[in-house]
Amino acid sequence: MKSLINKLKNLGFRLGKNAAIWLFDHNVTWPFVQAYALALRPVLPRDGSMPRGEYALLALNERRFPGDLEALAETGRFRVFRLPFEWQGRMLRLAWEDSTDFSDYFSREKSEKTGALQKRLRGYLKKLIAPLFKKLRIDGVLGVTPYYRQDYDWGAAASELGYPYIILNKESLVGSVQSRRDEAARYSKMEPFSGAHIIVHNENMRKVFLASQGYITAEKLSALGCIRMDQFLRKIREWKPVSGTPKQVILFSFHYCADLSIDDYFNREVGYVKFFENVHASFARAAQKHPDVQFIIKTKWGSKWFEEVNYVLRKNGIDPESVPNLRITDAKNVHELMFASTVVVSYASTTILEAAVAGKPVIIPFFDEPREPKYHDNITLLEHFQAFDIAESPEGLERLISERLANPSVPADLLKKRQDIFDGNVSPLSADAVERYSKVIIKEIESARARRGEKH
Repeated sequence: MKSLINKLKNLGFRLGKNAAIWLFDHNVTWPFVQAYALALRPVLPRDGSMPRGEYALLALNERRFPGDLEALAETGRFRVFRLPFEWQGRMLRLAWEDSTDFSDYFSREKSEKTGALQKRLRGYLKKLIAPLFKKLRIDGVLGVTPYYRQDYDWGAAASELGYPYIILNKESLVGSVQSRRDEAARYSKMEPFSGAHIIVHNENMRKVFLASQGYITAEKLSALGCIRMDQFLRKIREWKPVSGTPKQVILFSFHYCADLSIDDYFNREVGYVKFFENVHASFARAAQKHPDVQFIIKTKWGSKWFEEVNYVLRKNGIDPESVPNLRITDAKNVHELMFASTVVVSYASTTILEAAVAGKPVIIPFFDEPREPKYHDNITLLEHFQAFDIAESPEGLERLISERLANPSVPADLLKKRQDIFDGNVSPLSADAVERYSKVIIKEIESARARRGEKH
């Protein structure tokens, strides 16, 4: 019975796809324009009011923007529309098949078959985008990274129609020699960027793009900071510690492949397996030594990550449930947890620099596998380790936690050094990234309007 149902579903999908292709081939696009106009969802400012900005933007892969869309809507200058991911994919399925080979999809030397597929898909997309954008007065398209396959043809089709495709680059911490090499190599293999502009967070990432052998020109590239850091940096200025607040230590957890270009995050045969075990076990032992202090292990997600943390703790004779002041969580309120903490432990993460610029004592564990010479070029922020407390052994980690709980102060000259590192690797301290982004986006929209001969 289940097999029959699946066959009927596949038949229905195939018939629907063929019907949609026939309609697009015969330029009958109005049903799709109406459907997509209804599917788009406006991004609302925090007060819930309907945005009335002069400039309208369509956001692709909308779940990947960490607060950027809301910040742009808050300016009052933009009407931002979210394109639900499932609707984004429906157009792609007009050309993509389960058997589609994506190995050369971004390549400068793609096969004739891939080139023909992209040309056909972009033809369908342009037939949708042109009337849809006219109907909703949309001025441009936002993406989050150049290599998201689901965004690639949407951005290219909009560009071919004369609408600016602007990428607010999400991945911008290139804190090791190897990560800079890897990113430059990735873009060196991709066909040149056809959009209007890529905005990155910091000068390091800008240099990576410029080192990518013709992928993008300097005129199309700007380092303007990280929008989501604006609120964080303003909070640092306003934040005042409350006397009598219970002490707290937080470990921003990492997986076995932190620093490494490997996606098998919890394979116990690969990566920093011993390091992961010893860091988490030492942190739990520190919690046992300080029963009056709250200890938090913050993971990026639960499930397998929780399982691995619990596994290494029990392997070391520690039952997590028997340590009442130890909590493992994947809560999303990273900055709230950080501000509430007396001491921060982190590895291969922007939280190192975020905690540092917030004036927190920051401990970076550095022992076991990461100390091996073969990993030297992979170590995130290695050239800046002198600005942090470095734990060179499991025992050293426990000792530093105790010392920093007793004396959490950070000297002014060290804080200044950390601010400079943050500025170069994460975002400028001016906390005005959204204003900088807005100026570039508006400039690209106005230029595109002029080229299309439109007046608003």
